[in-house]
Amino acid sequence: MIGALGLSTILLLLAVYLPFFNRLMPTVPLTAIEWGVIILLSIMLVLVNEGINRYVLKTKKPSKAGK
Repeated sequence: MIGALGLSTILLLLAVYLPFFNRLMPTVPLTAIEWGVIILLSIMLVLVNEGINRYVLKTKKPSKAGK
């Protein structure tokens, strides 16, 4: 799964940043600021998700499966 994710990322970057693919598919490279926004928002989403998971696990009552 990690290999598929890496391969997909590499192919996406090639499609965006290689001039041949820019002519084939009308794409434009992202600026450093745009990459920064993407990375910052991604990190924030991961942190929010982890916080929610920890809260749910902390407040979850044990089930009474034995009865």
